[in-house]
Amino acid sequence: MKKISKKQKDCVIALYQGTDLPNYTIAKICGVATGTMYKILEERNVIPKRLTEISVDEVDKAVAMYESGCKVSDILEHCNVSQPRLYAEIDARGIERRNCRYTQIRGTRVHPKRKQILKEYQKGHSYSEIERKLGVSDMTVRKYVEQAIEAGEIKISKRYETQEAEYLQDVASVIVRSTQEVSIREVAKALKVDEKKLYYRVTRAKNK
Repeated sequence: MKKISKKQKDCVIALYQGTDLPNYTIAKICGVATGTMYKILEERNVIPKRLTEISVDEVDKAVAMYESGCKVSDILEHCNVSQPRLYAEIDARGIERRNCRYTQIRGTRVHPKRKQILKEYQKGHSYSEIERKLGVSDMTVRKYVEQAIEAGEIKISKRYETQEAEYLQDVASVIVRSTQEVSIREVAKALKVDEKKLYYRVTRAKNK
């Protein structure tokens, strides 16, 4: 079985949450099977859109049990709520997760390796190098580096343009390979990349 890369998983999450593309199309763009896509959603605690709505009372009961200190396994056993739905409700209500991998900074959940990510970037390392060294996703690296650059916290690396071009090329290649019609605007918005640059890369990929 072919191993699913972090980039493919990040692509699934971004497109699933940021666009209205059909699941089949998202799976095709990201190069995974539809069944695998649902496994990735479950792994990242994303509630599948196809799931039916659960009663408000049931959700409130599950959240109350979590706040009282009950084990998640016990909550799932006694309430008609999935684990992804439970965590989504906890996050939406501003309740801190137990044993959470993220810290709270100014009301925002921040990855514990954020400082290391920025440090490695300032040393001149590429996104992929930081991803491999720190064991974080490409999307996580991009997110914190670009936020820091925008805030003026760090200076832009000389390798940034090259890294961005490589990333856009990868995205463009999966779009071109897709047998379904894909909205470049929706994909660009979901992945937080420049729409014009992505369109240019897609056009180049089609003409090869």
